[in-house]
Amino acid sequence: GVPTTNITTLPHHQETQETLASGIKEKVIQDKVNFLTRGAVRITSRGAVLKLSMVSSGKTTTGWLVNLLSNDVNRFDMVTLFLHFIWIAPLQVLLVTYCLWQYVGVAAFIGVAFIFLQTIPVQSYMSKLTSNLREKIAVKTDERVRLMNEIICGIQVIKMYAWEKPFANMVALVRR
Repeated sequence: GVPTTNITTLPHHQETQETLASGIKEKVIQDKVNFLTRGAVRITSRGAVLKLSMVSSGKTTTGWLVNLLSNDVNRFDMVTLFLHFIWIAPLQVLLVTYCLWQYVGVAAFIGVAFIFLQTIPVQSYMSKLTSNLREKIAVKTDERVRLMNEIICGIQVIKMYAWEKPFANMVALVRR
């Protein structure tokens, strides 16, 4: 019945994701698209970085730029992996709703509407939570990259004054 269907749909999406991620043919195509997308975004990003004025570039940290060109651009890989769910999900919902309507009648529409009314607030809450956490992670990453950049730029001075231990402690503290 319906509870069995709900239980079987949970692993279905995980299986679909793993199949997409591990399929050799899809992976080759995905890697090619990701390579082209990353290249285009990086070229555009670098062009924008090179056009920054001295005033605005003083406001942006090196950590932010490194984070942008490495981590954030790689997020486009996930877009190509899940892009097909935009068009397939509504078709799946319509097909399942039709099958349920054939099986239980008008109650199928009430059930699907109830699921949508439950899912939308949870999804928006989780999106906001994820966004806040990603922002906090980005700030911490920027701080770490900025500190490491300063240490690398001043490594001769650090070596000259034998400040390796205090800076090693500082790096260990920032890594926590």
